[in-house]
Amino acid sequence: MATAKEDIKLGLIPKDYLNGEPHVNIHETLSSVKPVFILETDLFGEVKPSPDQYLTHLELYNSIDSCIPKSHLKGLQRVRGMWRIYPDSENDRETLIIKKITVRNKLNNVYSTNPKSSEYSSLLYLRVRVKDVPCSADDGQILRAIENEGKCTVHKLNRERLRVDGLLTECQTGDRILFCDQLEKPLPRFIRIGKYRAMVFHKDQMPSTKDNHDNLVITVLNVLIKKTINHDTVWLPDCKLPGHKQADCPSFDAQNKESNSMPHDNESKSSSSSQSDTDSDESNTESINDIPEESTHVAASPSTTNVNPQKLNLLSLLYNSEDMCSIEMNYIDNE
Repeated sequence: MATAKEDIKLGLIPKDYLNGEPHVNIHETLSSVKPVFILETDLFGEVKPSPDQYLTHLELYNSIDSCIPKSHLKGLQRVRGMWRIYPDSENDRETLIIKKITVRNKLNNVYSTNPKSSEYSSLLYLRVRVKDVPCSADDGQILRAIENEGKCTVHKLNRERLRVDGLLTECQTGDRILFCDQLEKPLPRFIRIGKYRAMVFHKDQMPSTKDNHDNLVITVLNVLIKKTINHDTVWLPDCKLPGHKQADCPSFDAQNKESNSMPHDNESKSSSSSQSDTDSDESNTESINDIPEESTHVAASPSTTNVNPQKLNLLSLLYNSEDMCSIEMNYIDNE
């Protein structure tokens, strides 16, 4: 009598038979090719058929043979009026979708995706993905947070499962997929859900406000600096005429001459007045140390204030540029 080891060598018993583990025949598993779908409502309409008119596996199997060889099928499954058809190659799958299937002399549409779930993936609903919330957390608080933040109604919430080699497993990824009404404004990227800080993703979602502000300021500065370098033009508050350099601007020369002449005139006036005061009454003269500290700062402020011409030109360019609506000047002042 042959032993189990001899049967294993002969191929009569699988190798894992002696290990006590369940044996899985790899030839019985479906391939990674996605299925196609047909609906019985396309065949019978909205009227429920009688039991003798039910569509059977054998009838559908023979009907598919007119489109692709029936030996290329890996599986046929019926779930509540919908059939899943599993071909063994992508070419056969495309052929079924293009040629469709004739059942009982009627051409039936073949769907590439589950038609019963398309009601939540159409343009009427928005698909929202929520991440970074533990699987142990209640889905009700996630649903409530999205409804409060988006001022919308959530119609469905699913827990995403991991798909390995095209086969769907029962292992959860932790992501929640929600289908809700279209939003008036996008949801923020981060939402506080209970004690968790969840990440939210959906179509046409805008980045954070801080990123928008930084990108706007950087873009505006780059455009204006490039415009100034390429055109070699300068806008001055008093001139406001493009097409010439700062050194060639008559308004800028007039400002420089006026600013250079002001200190000399003040010095001459102050010297003449001090000389007259000294001649009139020497006892009433005051030293500079007796002048109040506030008046000293006020007098010294015009001469000690230094204005950067490049910064002045850039600020003027920002204020006079026609293609910029509003810019915050604090960003430039802090540089």
